[in-house]
Amino acid sequence: IFNKIAQKYLEDNPRKELVLNMFKELEDVLAFSPLSTRESQVGCYPGGYIEYVNRTFMVAFKLRELWASFDKNINFTDEELAFSVLMHDLGKVTDGTRAAYIQSDNAWRKKNLGEIYTYNDELDFMLLQDRSLFVLQNKGIRCSINEFVSIRVHDGIYEDSNKAYFKHYTEDIIFSSQLPHILNQASTTAYTLLRRGKNGAWNNFNSHSL
Repeated sequence: IFNKIAQKYLEDNPRKELVLNMFKELEDVLAFSPLSTRESQVGCYPGGYIEYVNRTFMVAFKLRELWASFDKNINFTDEELAFSVLMHDLGKVTDGTRAAYIQSDNAWRKKNLGEIYTYNDELDFMLLQDRSLFVLQNKGIRCSINEFVSIRVHDGIYEDSNKAYFKHYTEDIIFSSQLPHILNQASTTAYTLLRRGKNGAWNNFNSHSL
């Protein structure tokens, strides 16, 4: 699904080739990574991460339509939206070479905590959004300012380091684009709907056409 989105939405230029090459290099990590470590959490199974990103993509383009119905000055491109969705949580599952989540070998934690996966302590500590941007930098993949800021702050005020971006006291420091808000809303909505999925939250939700 990542390749399909990239093929359709990214312009034919060196960045697109770098993105496709990265997806090829990380194919197994992206395809089999969970979204979380415990069974009580969302996406704790192989493929949980890619399912979440796919849902975020679907929601993001629906939200773009909604925003456009109220704000005629949409000042980001479909490529920027698709790229930001694809990359926003990349640092959750990889540092660019290694998987961030690995199978737990602790029988007690599996039985008592439902902890199927554990964090790979070989990875250097980073906030996940910083790792996402690091991976892109390390692969030579450039971001627009809209993409960079949106990836950096997509967790909204759930992440303390984002408060400076979201608590605006003067007009000159507000986001220049709607994209950070849309990515934040899309990721939160997709996560919530996946959590509610067992109750049929996605039953009548049609995928954005690829």
